[in-house]
Amino acid sequence: STNHILKKRPNIKVIILTSFIDKELIENSLKAGASSYLLKNESGERIVRVIRDAYQGKSNLSSEATQIMISEVRNPLSKRYQLTKREKEILSLMVEGLSNKEIAKRLTLSTSTIQFHITNILSKFGVSKRTAAIYLALKQKLVKLPGS
Repeated sequence: STNHILKKRPNIKVIILTSFIDKELIENSLKAGASSYLLKNESGERIVRVIRDAYQGKSNLSSEATQIMISEVRNPLSKRYQLTKREKEILSLMVEGLSNKEIAKRLTLSTSTIQFHITNILSKFGVSKRTAAIYLALKQKLVKLPGS
């Protein structure tokens, strides 16, 4: 909707006021042209100050949004997860749709060793299902889709 507003009124300053705090939402809002990203728990005085700043061409982020963005710059997801070479290899095979048994056969390892590595991957990603790990790995470009 920020894109839509700015296409119709390019001189308007868009301030996102939301209760959602997520790195992708912040990035997408700013990329779309929003001048500021605030949470609804901001004080009225702060909101007024941000509106005045926007009018003057200045941008603002809520302190929570700032912390998320600083954390991402200092510790990007690919670095944060610190997958071993073997875990990356297994994750790539998971993305290809291979079962634990098929992965074990391809890598000439036991299925219990594969399960051990998958458990570590899930733990590092903070998820409980392999589909969630695959989704996260693809979304964060930690692995590539087969054939790409």
